[in-house]
Amino acid sequence: MSAEHRCAYLLASLAVFLISGAVSKRSLTGDLIELSAFLLVMITAVASMAEHRLARVVGMILALPFVAAYLLAYANDPRMSDRPSLVAAAASLPFMVLSFWTTFTYTIRRAPITTDRMFGAAAAFLLMAVAWAGLYAVAELVQPGSFRTPPELATVVLNDLTYFSMVTQTTLGYGDITPARKLARSFAMLQSRAGIFYM
Repeated sequence: MSAEHRCAYLLASLAVFLISGAVSKRSLTGDLIELSAFLLVMITAVASMAEHRLARVVGMILALPFVAAYLLAYANDPRMSDRPSLVAAAASLPFMVLSFWTTFTYTIRRAPITTDRMFGAAAAFLLMAVAWAGLYAVAELVQPGSFRTPPELATVVLNDLTYFSMVTQTTLGYGDITPARKLARSFAMLQSRAGIFYM
C-alpha cells in the first residue's frame, strides 16, 4: 500500500463496510459479506499505521479478539445469532479506538495539507462512528434491551448499531432506533457531542 494513499484506501474500505451493512440481508450470506467488509477495514487500518510500527503490531493484536469472537460465534451457530455478533462487535472496540486515534493524529499534525490527510479526516470521522457502534454493542450486552427498534427488527446487530451511531454522531436523530436504557442514552449523548466537536 502506497504511503501517500493509505487513508484513501482506509476511507474506501469504510465506505464498502457501510454500504455492505446497508444492502446485506440478515442471513448467513449477509453476515459473511459484512464480516469480509469489516475485515477489509481492519486490514487497511493496520496498513495505514505505516509510520508507527508499534501501533501496527498492537493493532494486529487488538484485531485478534474480534476475529476469534466472530469465528467462534460462527462455529457455534452457523446462522450467526445476534448475541454472538454483538460480542464480536464489542471485541472490535479497542482496535477501532486505536485506528481512530492513529488516523486522527496523522491528520492534525503540523505538516502540509495533502489529499491523503483530507481522506484521513473523513476516515477518522467514520472510524469514530464504528468505534461508538462497538461501545453500543457493549451497552446491549450489559443491559439487554438498551435500544428500541422498529417491529421488523427483533433485535439489534452490528449494522443496526453502526447506523444508529452514524445518525447520532451527525445529530440527525431519525428516531427509528432509540436508546432505551440509561447507559445507551449516556453513550448517545456523549457521541453526539463528540461528533459536533469533531466537525
